[in-house]
Amino acid sequence: MITASEMATRLRQLHRLLLDEKLIKSDAATVIEKVAVKLGTQGKKADWGYSITPSDPLRFLPVDTKKVKNVQPVLQTKLCVAEASQEGIKGCFSELNSTLELYSDGTLHDRWHVDLANENQSGPLVHLQHGGHSSGSSSRHSESKLSIPRWMHPPMDIVLTSELVIANFFPDHWIRLRKNPTWVSLVKDAESYCYQDYLNVISKHCSDSSMKTTMLHRFWAT
Repeated sequence: MITASEMATRLRQLHRLLLDEKLIKSDAATVIEKVAVKLGTQGKKADWGYSITPSDPLRFLPVDTKKVKNVQPVLQTKLCVAEASQEGIKGCFSELNSTLELYSDGTLHDRWHVDLANENQSGPLVHLQHGGHSSGSSSRHSESKLSIPRWMHPPMDIVLTSELVIANFFPDHWIRLRKNPTWVSLVKDAESYCYQDYLNVISKHCSDSSMKTTMLHRFWAT
């Protein structure tokens, strides 16, 4: 299991790589550094967590897309991991919320988040959901009125969400980063602690011919 200080090192690698690729400004890099400093003080603890908050999110530089100009991806993450893995769908996570918001000229265009199901909430234990309350607005008038569907989805941290943003909005940078051993190692480490338990459940389900339920049912929270 990855320790707090090891995660701090990985966040600093993310910080440097995003800066080197000119995907974020220096003030955005300080967001990551502040989180890394707090994690670093926890040393080799296997129970740890971090937050990149709505008030101080990770902002990528704006980019033009085919249909919308000046789109700025903004990331927030809150997660807690435990040394004693639950060996199931939630894996090592006791808390998880990774959010992507897309702004253009200060206006929120869309929002997605990957999180854990709340107690008694109908939906997959770990899910991708559209909408939710925007961090940049006190009003909920423009938000989606639908809280469903919730899609089955593996856990994602700030590293994996950053790769998703780069692959979609900065493809030339992603092509370059895919050839960088430091980047590949960083992402693979995140895949290991985010995906491993989740994929083990899928593998066991698919290989068990005696299973009398569907995979979605097995992943359902209620």
